[in-house]
Amino acid sequence: MKAEKSTFSILFVAQKGKLNSELKAPIFARVTINGEMVHLSTRLYVEPSRWLGKEGRTIGATKEDKLINETIDNFRTLIHGGKPVEVDPDKTEEGVPLKTVEHRHLKTVESDHRKPE
Repeated sequence: MKAEKSTFSILFVAQKGKLNSELKAPIFARVTINGEMVHLSTRLYVEPSRWLGKEGRTIGATKEDKLINETIDNFRTLIHGGKPVEVDPDKTEEGVPLKTVEHRHLKTVESDHRKPE
């Protein structure tokens, strides 16, 4: 019996069809593990003309662009768990199901956006 090949990918996508009132597109992290995909909100927005789709980054010319790119790098590290990824079937890099990666992301985003008491 041949071993099944595991796959893991993270793409950052600007949804240009869902512009906000400032005419900026939301940026989502698209995480795929063994064909199962989940979209995670980054709560970042970018002007569509400043987004490089193939690179999954902004053009990096302005201070805002650089901040977005740095935040994307931080999301990538968070999703990877800060270390190289080896994927087992139906598991993430830490042996955790994909839904747990989504939950971990949501908890981090919520804690980052809580107002100080």
